[in-house]
Amino acid sequence: EDKDGIKVYRGQAGYKQHIQKTQSQVSTNKITGTQGPIRAPQYARTTSVFDYQPDICKDYKETGCCGFGDSCKFLHDRGDYKAGWQLEREWEEKQRKKMEKEARAMRSFAK
Repeated sequence: EDKDGIKVYRGQAGYKQHIQKTQSQVSTNKITGTQGPIRAPQYARTTSVFDYQPDICKDYKETGCCGFGDSCKFLHDRGDYKAGWQLEREWEEKQRKKMEKEARAMRSFAK
């Protein structure tokens, strides 16, 4: 309590320690995990495993974006793929050449 009779919170250090612990007890508790976070062993290394399905995401491959984003179960290969507009331009060009070839064939057939 403050001198005016008002209770003031003073943090964890403001509480009294009723149980006296030695330094060895505190360090043992930290190692065994009975007090505070458990220390990870220094000799162990963590590894990350990504559980991708072995297939490449069709949407990402064709358009360069995927509606599922990072939660997509397929692999988003950032390799050398063409963008959607490039694929569309090539398709239109093939269609135009195909139509020209058919038109030439029709003209030569009509003669």
